[in-house]
Amino acid sequence: MAILKLHAGLDHTNLGENALATCAGHEKLRVALMAHDCTFEALPTARKQRLPDQNAEEPSTKRRRQEQFGSSVGLNSQEPSSRGTHESAIQQTAHQSPTRGDSTLQSYRSASSASSDDRLCSPHDSKYSPRPSALESYDGMSARVAGDVDALSDLSWNEQNECTLLHATYRRMLPSRKGVGEDKTMPVTFALVKNSFSDTSEPRIDESDIKQSFEKISEALTDQHKEHLGKLFFEYVYPYFPIISKTWFLAQGVDISSRIRSLPISLASALFATSLPFMLYDDHLSTTLIHSAPSRSSLYSVAWQAIQNELHAPTLSTLQACLLMLQRGPTNRNITATPFKASLLGWTVSLANCLGLNHDCSGWQSLPLWERRVRTRLWWGVVSADTWISLETSTPPLISAAESSVRPIGVAGTADEVLATPSESIHFYHLASLSILCQDIHATFFTVRAQASTAHDLSQSLELARGLRSRLANWKQSYAEDRPLQAQQVRESKPSGDAALTLTYIVANVLIFRALVRTIHFNAAHSDVTHQDAAKAIIAGALTCCRDAVEYLETVVSSGSAWNAFWPSWSQSNFAIVSSFLAQMLYLLKQRDSTCHSTELTSLVQRWRQAIRLGAGSGGWGQTLMSLALLKLNSSTSSNSKQQLT
Repeated sequence: MAILKLHAGLDHTNLGENALATCAGHEKLRVALMAHDCTFEALPTARKQRLPDQNAEEPSTKRRRQEQFGSSVGLNSQEPSSRGTHESAIQQTAHQSPTRGDSTLQSYRSASSASSDDRLCSPHDSKYSPRPSALESYDGMSARVAGDVDALSDLSWNEQNECTLLHATYRRMLPSRKGVGEDKTMPVTFALVKNSFSDTSEPRIDESDIKQSFEKISEALTDQHKEHLGKLFFEYVYPYFPIISKTWFLAQGVDISSRIRSLPISLASALFATSLPFMLYDDHLSTTLIHSAPSRSSLYSVAWQAIQNELHAPTLSTLQACLLMLQRGPTNRNITATPFKASLLGWTVSLANCLGLNHDCSGWQSLPLWERRVRTRLWWGVVSADTWISLETSTPPLISAAESSVRPIGVAGTADEVLATPSESIHFYHLASLSILCQDIHATFFTVRAQASTAHDLSQSLELARGLRSRLANWKQSYAEDRPLQAQQVRESKPSGDAALTLTYIVANVLIFRALVRTIHFNAAHSDVTHQDAAKAIIAGALTCCRDAVEYLETVVSSGSAWNAFWPSWSQSNFAIVSSFLAQMLYLLKQRDSTCHSTELTSLVQRWRQAIRLGAGSGGWGQTLMSLALLKLNSSTSSNSKQQLT
């Protein structure tokens, strides 16, 4: 194999694997390129991984590592690097670049003894053959899904299912322990490309500026502060959004501060910003940091700058940072999210596809178990964000079911080891399943074509809604059966994020009835008995939905503690959606001159408004989440009143 340095104006980084479909073709290409004054240099030999306790590292590598991290690996005060490793958020491997963090053999031993619900396997676990190794255990390289893999099918693959061609190392993921060539279809293949190829890619922010900004912001944070912030994340965010491996981060016998130092700046900044609202639940932070905490806005700003650079050579940590950025609460409580949020969502979904998360990795025996678990959870985190943020920003969902083979996650004990959700994060399982259902609701009623075909057809809409409502009822029953597990958190004096998930269920129900009420508007002129009976049934069901929403909010407001829990960023718009639906129903009933139903709905609107005011007056998240809903309700009902007067 050879790297091509093309002096005839050809870009060697763009010479695709498509040009070399066979080994015989290599020689023809070599001869042809020699005619263009091309110089050939030998490629580095294929990566050879070694066990942590074998073969001491090269002196030059050791020297560089010590210069960056100190003589005691992972136990120094070095700040995170803006080009860190995603293993900071999942699991570090024995074969690492000195510029991407480091860990000790003890971390593997500790991880292997972790709890069974989220156990991490060592990259050298003997249960797999060939030896599993993480995709990002390659020094100075990043992995992405390769295109046109058919052109690679005739190449010579080694026992690790790798081959090196031109500027990239290719690694294919066999879905079983079958030998090479036994599968009828070409497996998913990743291209591992040197990060140095993207060092000059634009747009780019100077790395030193990013690091300097992060160091300036985090001056107020001691190592102990950072350690406590990391623990707060796993106490109050992880149960509802488990996109970072807890067993790696909090492995027994491993210094948490060293884990935090190994995080890239993008993920470290986003994690600190996400954890800061919960510092009142930490005795140390509430007494030493309460008056000098760094600005969350500044931390998010640094995270975004670092993400932009990492996107040229992304890792899983880049995606994790994007997901935490998307979970940032609203910066203006009186307006909806700006188009930036929809754009960031687009970047996140595209990044997930580039990293191959849309492929089912449960059978990839060449990857360690911990990485397959994290990849699966990350994908469903992206699906959930795509579902609800698209609804928030009034944009179509970006993920197509036809472009994903990832199986739904399940409850621990009922699903296989890759798809099982940690018992403490059962909330996430229900969020993912509800997100799938909400995507189907959107595809059924709210795409451009679906609106055109269902808006005027009442009978068709009712038939489509029947199946969706049945699935929603099944989800509610399943969720109710698991709620006692979540209620345990309340008994442990932790604020429960259960209210946020209940709100998403209510919104899903609202979406179905919003589509059905739409057909009543467009068919108002119909006077036949069948149509009128169907309209009455829809209105009765919609009123029940409104009643459930009002009773839910009154319960949340009376509890008080719910506002201190983790609320997904789309919760603000979910409350506003309910307000808009109440106003829509009030206008519909007044048009139909339905005095009985109108009186009941007016009472529900007044109760909803009062509950919103109490929530907004509670301060904190309550004020942030409720203000937009109150503004929409007041403006909509005021507009309806004026129309009635005229």
